[in-house]
Amino acid sequence: MWLYPSTNGFVAEAGLAGITSATVNGVSVANARLTSTSAYFRAGTGGSTPGADLTAVESATAGVVQP
Repeated sequence: MWLYPSTNGFVAEAGLAGITSATVNGVSVANARLTSTSAYFRAGTGGSTPGADLTAVESATAGVVQP
């Protein structure tokens, strides 16, 4: 059983979080970024958006070639 701090918030369904989607090669996929209208956007510590900074991850891994 996982125990989370009482201040953690959870949505009843993932779709209610306000996650964006994109189309890649004709297939709709979630890109895991929160929309600016999401209740969780900028709700992190110091006004940050919770989760990974995907823009920074993409920038750091740009050009990486998988064997």
